[in-house]
Amino acid sequence: MDIKISIAAPIETVWELLNDKIFHPEKYMDNVEEVEITERDENEFIRKLFTADDEVTELVIINKENLSIQSNLVKHTFMKGNLIQHLSNDENGNTILSIENYRSFLLEELKDFDLRPAIEAALEEIKLIAENK
Repeated sequence: MDIKISIAAPIETVWELLNDKIFHPEKYMDNVEEVEITERDENEFIRKLFTADDEVTELVIINKENLSIQSNLVKHTFMKGNLIQHLSNDENGNTILSIENYRSFLLEELKDFDLRPAIEAALEEIKLIAENK
């Protein structure tokens, strides 16, 4: 099951915010102390996030044509797999931001942990920023 949110802002505005969050997560996540972007290609790169407790390494693939960003975890303490953020428009002209594949993100021993509230809070933050730009 995907998580979706409707945002009353142009799709271009939301796309810019998602990209900013990918390249500058410390602006959106208090626990991020440092970010390194390495092995950069035209549409993909390795991103390392450093927190006080952990180091997260992921392969990020940006598909501007499809308006999607896929994060494939390479190294993380309790998560694995990939997560896809995708943008589309609804019939009212609002931007729909959906998070796909989030259920496969946790290691088997943590399958009972509910990531949904954290993901929904992150989506609400993007919505608030986009609608007030």
